[in-house]
Formats: sequence, structure tokens, C-alpha cells
Amino acid sequence: MPGVFTGHYLDGRSAARRQASVRLAASGLEIALADGTRLWWPFRDVRQTQGFYAGEQIRLERGSPFPEILLVDDTAFLAALHTTAPGFGRKFHNPGRRRSRVLFTIGAALTSIAAGAVLYVWGIPAAAGLVAARVPVSWEERLRARPPWNRSRRRNGAASIQEREEAIGAIVQRLLDPQPKAPTRFG
Repeated sequence: MPGVFTGHYLDGRSAARRQASVRLAASGLEIALADGTRLWWPFRDVRQTQGFYAGEQIRLERGSPFPEILLVDDTAFLAALHTTAPGFGRKFHNPGRRRSRVLFTIGAALTSIAAGAVLYVWGIPAAAGLVAARVPVSWEERLRARPPWNRSRRRNGAASIQEREEAIGAIVQRLLDPQPKAPTRFG
């Protein structure tokens, strides 16, 4: 019978996985368990948490904080759900649109790469030209008078280049010297 799928039901209170038969209706799911128990899940209370990718098991949940779970392996389930209950189609993934989503994602990625390239080639130089034209002449004169490499050399009595090289050489020598043997023997 179309609209009937097999799956597994988990009650949210135990780890018991029970065989279930799922029938699609216009406003919900009728779940029949192997022991004869029948459950009704209105679509407004159901959320899909898995089954968005090809070949992935479909997982529907109802309730919280420990939801009831319905697992369906048949990939035709979601397509049948969209056919049976088109009014609730936005709540559930539509596998018929999977190909268009992939194409949209690829298009968006290519557009982002193209926009980045355009920005790098033309946008950044244009922005630099606009900003450079607005830098005050007094700032340029100050930069020319004190080049960046001379700014920190003598600030706060900093050491000269030769003193720095000697300090670095002393540290390197300490690292290269052989270490004394440990007074304690292990083993």
C-alpha cells in the first residue's frame, strides 16, 4: 500500500528500538508498533533532525527534552511525505530539490571567488588611492622624518644592535652547552 513505510520507533525513555509501520496522512503520521500499539504524530509537532543528505537515514523527533524518535531507512519516505502533505512541506527536507541546492551552492561559491578576485585586483587598489589622497601632508612629513625602523631603537634606553646580538649569542651558547648529568639514577 502506498504511503506505508517500515521504520524503528524509540520512546525517548529507553534504548529499546521497536519495529514500526508508518502510514502517511495529510496531517500527520500514524505509527503502528509490532505489539499493536498505535501512535499519532501530527506534523506540527514533528521535526526532522537527520536525512538531509543522499543515503542518510531519516530521523524524525517529537517532544522534548527526551523526544520520541522515528527512524526510516527508505529514501522515498520524504518524497512521499511531500506528495501526501504538501502543506507541511517546508518543515521537511525535499529530496527532489537536492540537485538544485547543490547547483546553487556551487554557483554561490564561484560567485564568492569571483567577487574576491575583483575586489583584490580592482577594489583594494582603488580604495588605497582614495585613502592615500586624504592622508594629511603633515602625517607624511612626520613619517619621512622618523622612518619606522628608527622609532624603537633608542626608546626607553633600549640596547644597541651589537648589545642585542651579544645577548642572543649568550642565550644560544647556553642552549648548545652540554647539560650536566642528573645526580639521580632511574631504573
